[in-house]
Amino acid sequence: MSHDLKKSCIFAALIKMTTHMKEIFNIKEIFKLIGETTKLLWAPFKRMIDILFTDEDSLISPEGREILSDPKKSEIFFKALKEADQERKQKGSVQLIRKELHFSDGSMTVLI
Repeated sequence: MSHDLKKSCIFAALIKMTTHMKEIFNIKEIFKLIGETTKLLWAPFKRMIDILFTDEDSLISPEGREILSDPKKSEIFFKALKEADQERKQKGSVQLIRKELHFSDGSMTVLI
């Protein structure tokens, strides 16, 4: 085989391989996958940063603060919380459960 013919065959093979590689590894798809992977990796860190820099008092409603500051009311609330956890466990569910809390000064319906 002549030298020029060998070069032509090698060049044709490289072109065919490059074209095939472009089909397999579409550059746009690669960047799309990199972006999606980055988002998936970043999400847990972002949640952790949000939690660390969130003012705890802003997460609790005024009614919630009132319940937690009163020992009797907080006992009733935590009892309802345990009951809701047991219900979810029995049902194999993660749904919120509606509980009616009865205090000496009134009642309140909460989703736990």
